[in-house]
Amino acid sequence: MIRMTFLISLFLAASLMASADEKEVKYEEDIIIQEPECLQLMTVGRGSGSDYVIKFYNSCPKRIWASICVEERPGKFKLHESSTRIPKYGYMDIYTYEGTAPVSVNWISGSSRPFRPPGQCGTDVEK
Repeated sequence: MIRMTFLISLFLAASLMASADEKEVKYEEDIIIQEPECLQLMTVGRGSGSDYVIKFYNSCPKRIWASICVEERPGKFKLHESSTRIPKYGYMDIYTYEGTAPVSVNWISGSSRPFRPPGQCGTDVEK
């Protein structure tokens, strides 16, 4: 029940962020912080097996790079970077550590290789 509530709140947060005019959106105690150019969080849910899938959507008519910082467990961060540019109007999926719902997601995107997203993925990160 708690996981379902968490997933619903993430989905609602993604909907709110897609329509927000602000550069930074905070939702429910910093669960998600986004500074969007083109990349939008679509869903968080279970994939095949016990992994969680975080799906992003490129809403711009250009190909982009992405750097995404996922807090997989409290205090445990992992940096995910796109190996190729995400196609225009295309998707990027990230899989988290087995069986753990992400605590927070933070990202940055752009037409050139982006810097690391703001937050804990700056230096001490498992890649």
